[in-house]
Amino acid sequence: MFRQTFLVFVLLASVGACSRTNQPTQQDDSSTAALLPTPSPTQETPAAARNLSDYAFGGHIVCNEAYSRNSPRCQSYYRKARDFIWNHWREKKRAYIVVMVTSPDAGSDVHIFIEPDSANVWRVVWRSKNLYCVSCRESDTVGIYQSPEMRSIERKRAGETDVDVPFGTNYLVFLDAQGNEVARL
Repeated sequence: MFRQTFLVFVLLASVGACSRTNQPTQQDDSSTAALLPTPSPTQETPAAARNLSDYAFGGHIVCNEAYSRNSPRCQSYYRKARDFIWNHWREKKRAYIVVMVTSPDAGSDVHIFIEPDSANVWRVVWRSKNLYCVSCRESDTVGIYQSPEMRSIERKRAGETDVDVPFGTNYLVFLDAQGNEVARL
């Protein structure tokens, strides 16, 4: 399921990249038309306008193995990330962690923010930045993808049908305001 979740993010990021429209170019008053650069999505940062000094930082979890399910080291790192997220969510404390998510042909850094929104309702926001994607066009890997807002987190124990998490592992399910699953970690 972890791989499926990641592939959903890659797919949504590529759809978002393909659907972007370019802003019109501007000309100056000189006799030669000069094209001014349009804002590049690559210049956007995963933190956006957040002041990261307001957030507890859980570190950068790096697991660059294609099949992290089979890696005890990766599973240990993910367990630490889950504990960090779960504890800050329960205590309603701002927090931020970066988790590298990989599959056999793609990898992203997922920046996970636990924070209140403008109405002071707590949420989780995932902002991912593609690191590489073998099967993607270059234009599909540019920019930042932001997940829908997640308004609750549930803890679950992996069963036999949870193929991307080892059997018996506690993992997190992130849900939107309607209770629909948005992501897993």
